[in-house]
Amino acid sequence: MIVFNGEPFLHEVLESVYDFAHEIIVVEGPDRNALPMAGSDGGSRDRTVEILTNFPDPKRKLRVIRGQWRNKDEQSNRYIQEATGDYIWEIDDDEVYKPADLEKTERLLLDDPDRTAVSFYWQNFFKSFNRVMVADPPYEVWRLFRFRPGYVFKTHRPPTVVDPRTGIAMNEVNPLRADRLADEGIYIYHYSYMFDRQVKDKIKYHQNYRLREQGVGIPQAPKLLKGRAWAENWWHSLWMTPVFTYIRKREDTGFHHDYFDKIWKAWDEDPEGIEKRYGVSPGPGPYRCTRKFEGEHPEVIRNRFPEARS
Repeated sequence: MIVFNGEPFLHEVLESVYDFAHEIIVVEGPDRNALPMAGSDGGSRDRTVEILTNFPDPKRKLRVIRGQWRNKDEQSNRYIQEATGDYIWEIDDDEVYKPADLEKTERLLLDDPDRTAVSFYWQNFFKSFNRVMVADPPYEVWRLFRFRPGYVFKTHRPPTVVDPRTGIAMNEVNPLRADRLADEGIYIYHYSYMFDRQVKDKIKYHQNYRLREQGVGIPQAPKLLKGRAWAENWWHSLWMTPVFTYIRKREDTGFHHDYFDKIWKAWDEDPEGIEKRYGVSPGPGPYRCTRKFEGEHPEVIRNRFPEARS
């Protein structure tokens, strides 16, 4: 797990997988895009570390590695260095599993030991425990990968594990896809768009990711600067200054930088109109609308939140 400011559902996430997991390796702390949201010690500013420290661990499965990181790729490769076993299962700090679904997934893998990766669909909750975001086609997330010593994450976006000796990605060899699991009623229960603070942090993080790490909106350097490393670096640094970052942000049509007010808060007064005009994703997709959740929440969620029981 990569964890940073994960207080809202972290205990439930850990509880939902503890009995099933062989080991749980947590990399806590911000990458460069999340650093502005760090606490005074440079780590999570909420109760994340307290939850990790006090979580009941009678079988000594839980290991925590704290630090600051360049990006999520580095964080993913930090925990995979410590892993043992035949599979690695990446889990976000706001996605919860049903024990029965974990066991069903295990049986599917035992029935076909040559499977090299597993993807899932999310039940992605929006503002409440009785409403989910809808993507068409459904949004597929990669989470489970065949693992051997030396395997690495090629990227965290989307999660992709490769054998560096061959360059072969586990996602591409013999995957078990999300639609097959959905036929069995297996989903990830994702509580990422529930509270104002979660959404504010999410938007701030992705703003930094787009404008800083990806450099969205930085124009090509003029010809007279090309070929000179110092000049190209100067050009890039110029467009990273606050004034030019503000300009790039205003011109960035690939992301709703004003999502919190324009979509998240405005949805309460005009859900149909907001969904029709903008959808409900910070970007142009994939989630265009919401619907009532007809299923049942994991037990750990129902135990903590009375509103999730109905």
